[in-house]
Amino acid sequence: SVQHLQRCSYDGLSKLVKDVVDLAQKCVANEDAPECSKSLPSIFLDEICQVEKLRDSYGAMADCCAKSDPERNECFLSFKIPQPDFVQPYQRPASDVICKEYEDNRVSFLGHFIYSVARRNPFLYAPTILGVAADYEHALKSCCKESDVGACLDGKETGIREKVKKISVKQQYSCGILKKFGDRIFQADKLALLSQKYPKTSFAEISKLIHDVKDVYKEWCEGSWS
Repeated sequence: SVQHLQRCSYDGLSKLVKDVVDLAQKCVANEDAPECSKSLPSIFLDEICQVEKLRDSYGAMADCCAKSDPERNECFLSFKIPQPDFVQPYQRPASDVICKEYEDNRVSFLGHFIYSVARRNPFLYAPTILGVAADYEHALKSCCKESDVGACLDGKETGIREKVKKISVKQQYSCGILKKFGDRIFQADKLALLSQKYPKTSFAEISKLIHDVKDVYKEWCEGSWS
């Protein structure tokens, strides 16, 4: 993913994603194929390790490919760079063309937005990035009806950026608890939080929710945070 290959071009990444999607379709047709038994993070890393000239762009990160999971995964995570200076913040198209660009080629427009956000925020949970893209699309639909599109988007983007920062801090905090203290402390932390937030919800319902949340975080933290 772009969160691992932060120097990868949009077109180069599109090819990688296509290879993974092709494999997913193959596995739907034949679940017993040998490569279909692997986890999604392992499949992504397999694809990354097949990238031509990986060492030319990423240097020592290429050595991670010689390791076996979970060590390989940990190795790749150690090379992620938050807010890297070689990645420019999202460059919004000019106010007089942005609405037409979005309307004419919505998929490509939002794809480039997601690509930009993911490269700058390598530890952000992937569904969160999709949520941010949805927020941005709502902002566009609203602002493109206004006389001053630029001013409208400036205000909306400030709110979106603040939301991303808050979510990122929360997610890294939760992964830190899970990694350093394990399942029990993580669940106790979430129990205290959710009990305060939803005082009328039964203990059984909250316990089930915490268990589900823990499973989601475990999968994400192992693939996104170190």
